[in-house]
Amino acid sequence: HMVFPLLLGRERSIRALESAVDEGARRIVLATQRDLLAEDPEPADIYSLGIVAEVSSVGRLPDGMMRVTLESVGRVRIRSWVHVQPYLLADVVPVEEPEAGEEDTEVEALVRTITSEFERLIGDGKAIPPEALVTVLGAREPGRVADTVIPYLSLKVELKQELLETLDVRQRLRMLAEALFEEARILEVQRDIRSRVEKEVGDSQREFILREQLKAIQQELG
Repeated sequence: HMVFPLLLGRERSIRALESAVDEGARRIVLATQRDLLAEDPEPADIYSLGIVAEVSSVGRLPDGMMRVTLESVGRVRIRSWVHVQPYLLADVVPVEEPEAGEEDTEVEALVRTITSEFERLIGDGKAIPPEALVTVLGAREPGRVADTVIPYLSLKVELKQELLETLDVRQRLRMLAEALFEEARILEVQRDIRSRVEKEVGDSQREFILREQLKAIQQELG
């Protein structure tokens, strides 16, 4: 059950949150929209598998947006839509996640690999809060390890949704390990580019300084 913050700005999203809190349920469903640029998504624009989360705290910001702290409870599938106005209300059913075997060697190896790679990403300077690593290191369930790491990776929406929908824990860990290796490769290329650019800029600056010094000497010599 991961705790995370969320900012809400759309009127329908804020109304859905306020309704959940006012009715005492304090639970909302989070589902990804297929087109992130759609300003006012309809049911057809939203993936049917999402998560249900418990509302821990709510605060309104000066610009009118709502800052919410949520704790994920589990996966749910949207079975039908009750209404779309004044906010989206869905009928959902829980989605059970099959448990991995307690003595599954491959799963244990994948968990260790993912934890190690995640720790290396943080060491390489990726913007990940330290508490995320603490959560990963303290997680006992392999599925929770995966679900904690995924939100902090720069993955395409389609891949994140595919990972969410992959209920087989072993397969989800395999996919996540591949994504982490790719993320590490991208960071390495970024470092190489940065180093090359800094060197080129440094060389150009040195050349400019030498030219200016040469001009000054020539002027002194007449």
